[in-house]
Amino acid sequence: MSFPRRIHFLFLAHLLLVSSAALAGPASVPVRLPAYPVAPRPHGVGCQLGQPGPGLEISRWICPPGDRYFTLLVPDSCTDTCMGRNTSLIKMAHMRLFFADSCSIRVVTSIVGIAGTASCLQPNESNVLCSAGDTTTITGDENQVKEFTFTFPETCKVVGEAFLCFAFQSISPDGCADGNQPPYTRPAVVALLVYHQCASCNSWKYSSSPTRTIDLCGSDPGHPGASGSPDMWVDVAACSTTPVVRKSWGQVKAIYR
Repeated sequence: MSFPRRIHFLFLAHLLLVSSAALAGPASVPVRLPAYPVAPRPHGVGCQLGQPGPGLEISRWICPPGDRYFTLLVPDSCTDTCMGRNTSLIKMAHMRLFFADSCSIRVVTSIVGIAGTASCLQPNESNVLCSAGDTTTITGDENQVKEFTFTFPETCKVVGEAFLCFAFQSISPDGCADGNQPPYTRPAVVALLVYHQCASCNSWKYSSSPTRTIDLCGSDPGHPGASGSPDMWVDVAACSTTPVVRKSWGQVKAIYR
């Protein structure tokens, strides 16, 4: 049975409106991405730590200032290079973004220490292990998925687990629909993180209202959005073993006397 031309037109218009609404505000339904090329692993990279994806959906929008995302790095999970070694030499960091509109974003890249418990590590922003330097400005065009690379100094050696951090400072032109119900006080979203599914305690986001760090791979009713891990990862050039000094219980007690 064929539909009249008018019905076809209305159905297409409905699909377009649904897609636009998914980008215009904090919807919990993810949006499928257009096809995009995935860059091969760079020459001289032993392995990649974090969440390289490639992701197929978008859900988390970039909303600076004070918008920070974290991904757990576990060196000994890199079996093809580290083979159980606890120290990694990190060369570059990467992330993928989807641009709903053309814009420029200022971002700071770093690697920070860990907090929390052994069963669920969390980022410790007060312990900055490495920095890629000053703020970097990145740009993208409308309806584009783009991978960005940030280079660390040669001395970026990380012992044990750590977190990759991207701190988004500003976006121009402004675009970050906020709140759960209209009217929104900022223009529609212009840039979002590409993401894929993951397990809890791998990816986190700093939230300023209220102030807390949210597990993006968990289920948090106070932070709407599809559960998933942003495409954020690092390139490891080499691994080594750093001796870990273990204190006796008597030494630990002496420290806190």
